[in-house]
Amino acid sequence: MSEVRFLPYLEAHGPRVAVKTPHTALTFAELAERVQVRVRELHSAGLKEGHAVVHVVPHSVETVVNCLALLEMSVFQVPVSPQLTNSECQQIIERVKAYALVREKEILPVAADAQRHSNAAVLGLLSSGSTGKPKLVLRTYEQILASTEIYRSAVSLSESDSVLAVLPLEHSYGFHNVLLATLRYGARLILSSVAHPRAVLSLVQNEGITLLPAAPVFFDLLARCGAPDSGPLPLRACVSVGTALSRRIYEAFTSVFDVPLWQSYGTSESGPVALNRTGTIHGEFLALGEVLPKV
Repeated sequence: MSEVRFLPYLEAHGPRVAVKTPHTALTFAELAERVQVRVRELHSAGLKEGHAVVHVVPHSVETVVNCLALLEMSVFQVPVSPQLTNSECQQIIERVKAYALVREKEILPVAADAQRHSNAAVLGLLSSGSTGKPKLVLRTYEQILASTEIYRSAVSLSESDSVLAVLPLEHSYGFHNVLLATLRYGARLILSSVAHPRAVLSLVQNEGITLLPAAPVFFDLLARCGAPDSGPLPLRACVSVGTALSRRIYEAFTSVFDVPLWQSYGTSESGPVALNRTGTIHGEFLALGEVLPKV
């Protein structure tokens, strides 16, 4: 397995704010230090390269630290929703033969004799199950980096961006693009556990959010709320992901907000594939758009 090193990307951005919640803000340097501490804690709990971990991923600084620490250790992590029941978590633990369940500050060994995986995968994403039983999509470190590079180029992600995380982090787009790409390229990641549209609009204004990826239904709700009285939003673009964006939602949102609404198309298996920046319509939905370079 090739050496996994995400820390240098964090260290390169030093004193700038990396991740922020309503109660916490960490610079890239502070985040790198927290990741190193967490690596030592995970090692002390018996985790080694190749072990599998089921990782519960609420929107929190601790989740970000865990994601990066597990990646740094070449541990095979399977991010899952905090909404899963204990029974559902147990099924995934058994399916991937996990050594431990990790959630924020907790490390709960579930199978001390779990075998270590010999393949190069460091990430297992559960697919949406839209075509049958959810599949476990394996991603190597190299594939993760390639996916984040394609995304950066597609949306022109830069250090000047502030990205709001409302998508689930166990979602392929949420994990690869919202979390990892944002941090890799020095943008600021804003986490919020509150996803009410009015609260999100307030957060966008107060935090100077420039990029907002979300599902089509969320943009529908934002349009129904209407534009805030506080003036134009700082957003340079919103990105609709997860399912096809309908003409109705696109027209409703863009008629209320003076903000471009792009549609991103991709899959858990492939990562980002195409982006429609122009609003081109095909029937009752937006067209897929242009295929992204290096796909």
